[in-house]
Amino acid sequence: MLIGYILLAIAAVEIYIGLVLLFRYQHSLATVFYGLFSISVALYAGSNGFAYVQTIFSNNAAEYLSWVGAMPIAAFLLSFSFSFPAPKRQLRELIPWIIWPLVIFIPGLLFTDLFIQHTTIPFVPGQKTSSGALLWFFLLIFGIYMVWAFRNLIVSYKTTTGYYRWLLKILIIGLILSFIVSSIFDITIPLITETNFGYIGSLFTSVWVIITGYIMLKK
Repeated sequence: MLIGYILLAIAAVEIYIGLVLLFRYQHSLATVFYGLFSISVALYAGSNGFAYVQTIFSNNAAEYLSWVGAMPIAAFLLSFSFSFPAPKRQLRELIPWIIWPLVIFIPGLLFTDLFIQHTTIPFVPGQKTSSGALLWFFLLIFGIYMVWAFRNLIVSYKTTTGYYRWLLKILIIGLILSFIVSSIFDITIPLITETNFGYIGSLFTSVWVIITGYIMLKK
């Protein structure tokens, strides 16, 4: 399916932007975290892309990987929100907030049925997500991290002027819209019924991340 190749191409661009932010702008903690955030979104989008192109990765593992991408997205976005446009916490203070959810949720998603039930049904457009007993705990932590990040960015927006205020405005609007779209098409609908539109959330979020990442690179 064409949308699968589009998602894979977008994921490749996000990885490139993320690596450039990581290795060409290491003097800024904020750009490092945004680079990691961009790569995490690439995992989320790329997993959906593999599913839609029907490759060897198109079994239910693609769904688990797309969910795996959610926690690094939230963790690195929260860390970014404490670092942009000026550091508000030191790196050693942020590391625990990054590490503990990754250690708990990534193995849990990949190797157990606690969050997403593992089945033998291939992951194809139209599949309904089978939730595990602790999925709602995962979603709660994800939501707390995202809302916390929104709050930090909004506070920074109120106290910032010039270019950074403009960029924060773009970031906040894009984040809120991406959060709403992804929550509807990637979480709510698949948990209720089958859907053929699981790509919309990752496509919308990915395009926005590429645009903001490009703006940062140009600056």
